[in-house]
Amino acid sequence: MACAPNRVRLLCMLALTFGFFIVEVVVSRVTSSLAMLSDSFHMLSDVIALVVALVAVRFADKTQSTNKNTFGWIRAEVMGALVNAVNDIFVSKMPQNFNAQLFKW
Repeated sequence: MACAPNRVRLLCMLALTFGFFIVEVVVSRVTSSLAMLSDSFHMLSDVIALVVALVAVRFADKTQSTNKNTFGWIRAEVMGALVNAVNDIFVSKMPQNFNAQLFKW
């Protein structure tokens, strides 16, 4: 099955972002940096957003429109954007001043 160019771009960005997430977690562990750890979990929220976008694109490409679903699953992309927006709001409203003892390994 051939991948659409948009799906290939999403997969490349997902791989890069997940790689940076892993590197940041390891570096934050080695240097005991709480700032790096918090940035790595910001990257994790980006990974989740990219996975949601990839699933939405897959649903939108996979199905055809019918009499019942006149748009097919094209609106899955809109729902994916809604899920990403809610995720961003949730992550941004989390408390910013966690106790540093929570992150000691």
